[in-house]
Amino acid sequence: MPHLLRAAASISLLISMQSSLADTVYVSPSGSDGAAGTRGAPVRTISQALSRRANRIVLEAGLYRIEAPITIGPESSGLTIEADAGAHPVVTSAERLRLVWRRWQGGVYRASVPTHVRAIDSLWVAGRHEVLARYPNFDADAPYLNGASSSALSADRAARWSDPRGAIVHAMQQGLWGDEWFEITGKSPDGEPLLSPPWGNNRPSPPHPNYRYVEGLLEELDAPGEWYFDAARHFLYYYPHIGMDLATADVEASESAELFHIDGGAGGTVRGVTLSGLSFERTARSFRDTREPLLRSDWEIARRGVVVLENTDGCRIDRCRFVDVGSNGVFVSGRNHRAVVSGCLFQDVGASGICFVGRPTAVRSPLFHYSERLALDQVDPTPGPRGDAYPMECMAQDCLMLRTGRVELQSAGVEISMARRITVDHCTIRDVPRAGINIGDGCWGGDLIENCDVSDTVLESSDHGAFNSWGRDRYWGVDFAGKPMPPGMPEWDTIEPNVLRHNRFQCAHGWDIDLDDGSSNYVIEDNLCMQGGLKLREGYDRTVRNNLILFNGLHLHVWFTASHDIIERNLVSSPYAPIEMPAVWGTAVNRNFLCLPGQPVRTAGELQRVSHADADSLEGDPGFVNAAAGDYRLIRNAPALATGFVPFRLSGFGVTDPALQRLASGMVQGGATPPVDGARRRAEQAFLGGRVENLTGMGDVSATGMYAETGVLVLEAPDGSELRELGITARDVVLAWDETPTPDVGSLVQAARRQLHPAQITVWRSQKRTPIP
Repeated sequence: MPHLLRAAASISLLISMQSSLADTVYVSPSGSDGAAGTRGAPVRTISQALSRRANRIVLEAGLYRIEAPITIGPESSGLTIEADAGAHPVVTSAERLRLVWRRWQGGVYRASVPTHVRAIDSLWVAGRHEVLARYPNFDADAPYLNGASSSALSADRAARWSDPRGAIVHAMQQGLWGDEWFEITGKSPDGEPLLSPPWGNNRPSPPHPNYRYVEGLLEELDAPGEWYFDAARHFLYYYPHIGMDLATADVEASESAELFHIDGGAGGTVRGVTLSGLSFERTARSFRDTREPLLRSDWEIARRGVVVLENTDGCRIDRCRFVDVGSNGVFVSGRNHRAVVSGCLFQDVGASGICFVGRPTAVRSPLFHYSERLALDQVDPTPGPRGDAYPMECMAQDCLMLRTGRVELQSAGVEISMARRITVDHCTIRDVPRAGINIGDGCWGGDLIENCDVSDTVLESSDHGAFNSWGRDRYWGVDFAGKPMPPGMPEWDTIEPNVLRHNRFQCAHGWDIDLDDGSSNYVIEDNLCMQGGLKLREGYDRTVRNNLILFNGLHLHVWFTASHDIIERNLVSSPYAPIEMPAVWGTAVNRNFLCLPGQPVRTAGELQRVSHADADSLEGDPGFVNAAAGDYRLIRNAPALATGFVPFRLSGFGVTDPALQRLASGMVQGGATPPVDGARRRAEQAFLGGRVENLTGMGDVSATGMYAETGVLVLEAPDGSELRELGITARDVVLAWDETPTPDVGSLVQAARRQLHPAQITVWRSQKRTPIP
């Protein structure tokens, strides 16, 4: 693609420029800042090396403690900071504390901390990342939040706390769409904790009734490995592990989330800076700053990272390690051209691995919260961005991401928002709470996702995908006031197609590929989907062709009329799963193959019955080499080839670097996707002149935007029916009849028998709780 060629040319230019530079300064933790900076007489700090205006800084082996983020400006263009040959320098913001411990009470010890330490966000003792005192206690095997309890905010629990002000509540958003945080501001007269408004999620809710915990209270320091810092009295409290010798154990504390800030400033540009072979470890969390909404996505974000790039051109992060860090790994913020992150490891990262996120100043008619809407005459009709404050032609290549989102669940291995022509190539992403790769909006397309291996995703959330996107762009939700949509409006923002090609995706609690809420202008081809299937919600101009979708199929939800979508030459393991689809599905749905092992090949009657298309589609045994052994290649003259399906390599996904390959664990494979909270019967039946059924399964939850598998879905509410006269319409989810909750059809029928004309009905409509009347 042209932007890849331009990126390659930029890299070649950078290599040429660096080869002509000769000045080198060596740095060693045992050096002296008054030394010459040669290999034999290295300086001690990176800051001192920068002040020498060298073109190359070489870090020898050892630990480099950074008191404040290192800033690199335009005057350092062309600079390389790299590890010495065979060395593994570690850069950290963790300060070593020299403490004298004394037993305090029970198993807890206490030490005085130097007065210059004003706050401690994260603590390591004897190399172990310890846990800020919390209730319930940390449980690595818990399904959500490493341990959660419905009693975390009860008056009985709060009675233990003398002064809980400033403690933090971590909770799942009620729809399990990531997490959110609250600060405890005091107690009510009834003794219950009082909470601040939530932050950290752009679709906020009250804390989840079951999935929540509280941290930062001395009274909850009751388990080995927990700690608490009293900033007012400068006391650190710690409960050591059995057998630990506190007298000799190293204690490290961190308050800073950032280590390097490469920024050209508002009017300048940093060009050709490279960080190579460095290890970044033990930094603070950034969740307290996660407050900036990203357009109408579900995200709020902290524009922070271990390494932050802004106003740069041709900068590169190469073969670096980001391990046990509390924020985003690399944050490519605002104006950046041709930034490359390659060969890097991101492991146990607090938020996202890599973020490519532009500034809202580059967006035309930006809206920030999900419910915000504009009238057509309020929308800027000019296609594309209005400025250059966004990442352009940047790349994440050959990177391994394991266990990102350890603190911030609304995160991703790679996050793309307000950016253009971003390439994610040969990356392996595993064990993440939400999406492996997320495109948060349609600004401005041209992204290429290829050769990636993304699995074990959506592990601590729901209604999401291994790959997820939103397209809540200018056209989405506009009040057209009876006027037609202007031609081409869905592509005013996504001005170039996004391409997903030759990837392997797997998700057990959502979809392998989830194009949600208006995602438009996509080409999805030659992908191997291993469990959750492929979902296409409302959007325009999507081409889905030549994909192998195992153990599942295509989930087609609430398409627009004349969406111009094309679905062709796909191999699917399950029939289509449509929800509220129009009579005609897009431009073309044809030449697909429904895989029915051991069955004779025939016209795909099941697909035709649902789609009213698929004239040339087939069903039967596709002709896999050995599906029982996991070999899904097609034999010579396989029946599936008759649809025009073109076999593609079922290998070559993920990282290519041998060292990174050894670190990447095996992928979970196969099996059907479970519903949100377990299977329940649909129980469809007539009701007050219409038809209703239990809201059931992940598809219904996603299509309605509900927060859980509960309530009664209205299938039909015809004009003149009692149901319609009560103000209920099709697609509503009935949640309560008067004050009686209606989690299922049976409870709704019983409530209506008691009171046919209730004073109020509560429904879920347009993705929010709505009272009628």
